[in-house]
Amino acid sequence: MPATNAATSRRLWATPYFVTLFAMLSLQVSNLGFSPLVPAIQREFALSFSQVGLFAGMYGLISVFTSIPAGLAIRQAGEKTALTGGLVVAALGLAWLGLAESTPAAFGARALWLSGYRFAFIAVMTAIALSCPPSIRGRSMGVLGAISAFASVVGAPMGSVVARDFGWRQSMFAYAAVAVAGAVVFASCYRVRGPAAGVDSTAETISAGSPFRSFIVWGVALLSGFSGVTSLTTNTFLPSALNSVFRLNAVDAASMISTAFACAIVLNLSFGFLMDRCNRSMVMGGVALLLMTGSLLMLSRELATFRVGAILVLALGHAAIQQSYALAADVLRGRETGNVMGIVGGVAGVVNYLTPQALGILRDRTGNFDAGWCLLAAISGLTFLLVIVLHLRFGLMSRFGGALTLTGSRES
Repeated sequence: MPATNAATSRRLWATPYFVTLFAMLSLQVSNLGFSPLVPAIQREFALSFSQVGLFAGMYGLISVFTSIPAGLAIRQAGEKTALTGGLVVAALGLAWLGLAESTPAAFGARALWLSGYRFAFIAVMTAIALSCPPSIRGRSMGVLGAISAFASVVGAPMGSVVARDFGWRQSMFAYAAVAVAGAVVFASCYRVRGPAAGVDSTAETISAGSPFRSFIVWGVALLSGFSGVTSLTTNTFLPSALNSVFRLNAVDAASMISTAFACAIVLNLSFGFLMDRCNRSMVMGGVALLLMTGSLLMLSRELATFRVGAILVLALGHAAIQQSYALAADVLRGRETGNVMGIVGGVAGVVNYLTPQALGILRDRTGNFDAGWCLLAAISGLTFLLVIVLHLRFGLMSRFGGALTLTGSRES
């Protein structure tokens, strides 16, 4: 390929890719960074731990109802409209939470925030899947995950410092301003792209049926939910656990969370490279076993051991989420990509709703978090078994070699 054509091909996917990375950064600053503020919100509205679990688990509940509609909307209106609109709605929800004076208003604001977030998140995953060449999809999702982790490294201290000096409500307004900035930049700079370099133009026609009737799609969706829920749940309850067990405050919790997501930056990049170059069953299976180990380490009453476990769960779980979406992007490309991502997000939403709710109930019933950490370890064990099933049944975890059809055969 002549140098000029190569440069043109790179621009076709590089420009929308990097603009999408910035949108992801602005989206995740609040979603991952607000967790150190949960104890303050709990005190403000006198919430039980079960209610805190619902407040956090709404992420999954909203995902159930919005992910598939988001995929359908992307198919009709495009990822640019969905992502920009999602960021604006998320900003409105954050601002409303900053103004809320009652528990119902707080939960309503959280629902609006997460509805916008979910539309934007599915649009981000679709834009990345469509923009980047399949041969570097693992690495492209790894970089996306690194950006997401960096957002928490920035967002958690930012929210904690603002809350310390001005109150947690002002932190919500700060997060809203970041989301608006992301929407403005994305709407101004993103251009609907042509086919990415290296993407087969016939990819849209490889499917043997609707993604809604594909066991592969639903299996990958379940893998996404299981692999990521340990990190998401730990991120929500870690500040409360540190406070109740070790008497640490929100700033201490933010420091630990930031350390974990700093590690996640490295892990996202590393796992992205491994997913492109190595047997995927070994990579994802190894992650699942390490997640189980980290969950069990959090049973310790020694702060150093607990810290290692929490950092493992937060960092590895975050990396696993991104790579499960990379697998989903391989199931089916083209116009159905948005629907595939929507299904993955919807199933993950069910898991992400039930698990924090269950952990909150266990905390209220037992008086400590030990049963909850054991629950997360059990989920990681199920993740490992699911990796084995998908590998043996469909070969989905093998080294990259082309898209998979909905019947499970590989399209070279």
